[in-house]
Amino acid sequence: MAVAQSVLALVTLLALPVGCNVATPSQGTYEHIANQPEANLGYPESEQLSDGGYDAEMTVDGPQPAALWKIYGSSASIEEILVYYEAELADRGWEPIPSSRSSTEIDAWSWIRNDLGFRLGIKDPDDWHERLAGSDQFQILYEIRLVDGQSGRFD
Repeated sequence: MAVAQSVLALVTLLALPVGCNVATPSQGTYEHIANQPEANLGYPESEQLSDGGYDAEMTVDGPQPAALWKIYGSSASIEEILVYYEAELADRGWEPIPSSRSSTEIDAWSWIRNDLGFRLGIKDPDDWHERLAGSDQFQILYEIRLVDGQSGRFD
């Protein structure tokens, strides 16, 4: 009887979740990201040209965080767009963090708040005008990306 109780106790212990960092059901999902106010933070008088996103998932390269992105076209300058996002995000409690640009961007900036990352990337029009219908009417193309940071990755 004592052996059976010990085995049952061991099986019960092994079945318990490891660690205390259990995500709420809404975290790690596109829906959670899309419900953030910053998910709709476009520079005034910009036109949304594209959008997308996905839930968090495990890939062969490791965890892929939930993300949302929107690509906009604008006639404003890069400086005007950057100043707008710096002010808006600072007012909302976001802190700037280092960022790197992709091979199809002119420049990029990132911010963090709690478990979320926000990224602004200025697209290279030579690469993107042929990818997005109607984008050639804008001098500036930019992308905002909101990322669930539970995996520690924001770019």
